[in-house]
Amino acid sequence: MVFCHHYAQHVKTPIPWVGVYGGMLGVQLFFLISGYLIVKTASQHNLTSFMRGRIFRIYPTYWTILLIASYVYQPVIPYAASDAPYFWINFFAYSHFVPYALGMFDVLSVSWTLTIEWTWYIITPALLSLGKTRWINQRTGHAYWALVLLAAIVLQWGWNLSVSSGLLDNWYDEPIKKLGFSSINDDMRTLFMYAAAPAQLAFFVIGACIWAYEDTLKKLPPICWLALGTGILALPQLWMLGIHLNPSFVSGFGLAALFIYALQNASTLSHPLLRPLHWVGDWSFPLYLLHVPVFLTGVRIYKVSGASGFVACLAVALALSCAVHWLVERPSRRLNHML
Repeated sequence: MVFCHHYAQHVKTPIPWVGVYGGMLGVQLFFLISGYLIVKTASQHNLTSFMRGRIFRIYPTYWTILLIASYVYQPVIPYAASDAPYFWINFFAYSHFVPYALGMFDVLSVSWTLTIEWTWYIITPALLSLGKTRWINQRTGHAYWALVLLAAIVLQWGWNLSVSSGLLDNWYDEPIKKLGFSSINDDMRTLFMYAAAPAQLAFFVIGACIWAYEDTLKKLPPICWLALGTGILALPQLWMLGIHLNPSFVSGFGLAALFIYALQNASTLSHPLLRPLHWVGDWSFPLYLLHVPVFLTGVRIYKVSGASGFVACLAVALALSCAVHWLVERPSRRLNHML
């Protein structure tokens, strides 16, 4: 979905529905699945093992692609000495906290999501530990993660209302001016405020709730989840609840319903005929990091367009992603397991 959305945006080729909503929903699904998998992983490891696993999972691939893109596609090395702190902020994937670092050094155009991911990595062990404390456990019982989700929804709602009313403009005014903009506009609010961690947290917690209540959720017939998910996602006009709630936890519930449907049909999805999709899943992280530089290189140098350009960019991005997976991802995972 993200791939199609960015192609439609950068190559100016309309792709029905996905070209409009794919980028938003693809990122939300990415966060939701991360919420499910990360809380599951964190519950099975101690803090040191968990954080080391995240470091080896994210940084080797991210650094490799970031440095190649910085050199080949949009040179940002060498950089001015005064910009060194901002380079390293982006290098460690925290640039969405610092607008100048994002504007100057995010050559991949998707690094902001890694900042949000790291936010979830940091708070997940804390949420798991809190849920195990006697005081919390005695008072919430099995409702703990549902209450965490309610808190995340309230936080998302309050944050977005604060952004839309201009209450957060003063926080971002000076950083935005450092980028060369005289004042905050709607594009800046979308890039730095509506995409900030408080506005995205609900999607992670929805995924965590699926992990916490998976056995119960699976008892509902699959057709119900399929109908609920497709029904919600087919009506984007309802997502904002009439109050400009964007991003909206409502679309997150639609994606969650389809995810539960997929969990219920895991055996079908593992059919040998679908194996190529599993390969793409293995390569999905480098593919995600690489696809925008591939698009923009294709547009600027080779003037790609239309369906043929889409196929060509997809083929190049998949080939590069496969190479990074075998040469970087797999060795770094093996190294992590050896430690």
